[in-house]
Amino acid sequence: MPQLLTLTACETRVTGKCLPALLGCKKLTAFRLTNVVVNNESLRALKDFPHLQRLALVRVGLSLRGVEHISKCTELQMLDINYNHRIDDKAVPFLAKLTKLKALWLGGSSVSLPALEQLAALHLQSIKLPKSFSSYSPKEQQRIKKAFPLVRFGSSKAPTVDSF
Repeated sequence: MPQLLTLTACETRVTGKCLPALLGCKKLTAFRLTNVVVNNESLRALKDFPHLQRLALVRVGLSLRGVEHISKCTELQMLDINYNHRIDDKAVPFLAKLTKLKALWLGGSSVSLPALEQLAALHLQSIKLPKSFSSYSPKEQQRIKKAFPLVRFGSSKAPTVDSF
């Protein structure tokens, strides 16, 4: 499978322990796990996929240790870690290391507004906030818009990450 570009495993028994076995797939650009229980330590192997640009780990029980491993994926442009409730402010310094990120999805996480503002330096083009934009106060909404000036907030339709 050395030519494999995209791998998706949703609602399966895949836990991520198979990642080292996939290291021959050096061209892998997109990897998605959804609704599985991921072995966070196995995410250490992600850094060995030199072309990985899109990563989705949705509802996988992601931990701070898992985010630390993700932060070593220097080519990431899109990261979807929606619905991982244990992701909080402690994850932000690791996320800030992903300087090529254009899109970041944190829906359903526990990241606070002050921590979100620390991600402003990434100049994201798209972000899914931990809660809906309308649930923030007007003052908080202004802070969010200031931190992420390239992002359109308050549109009736949320962006989708199902690009792979």
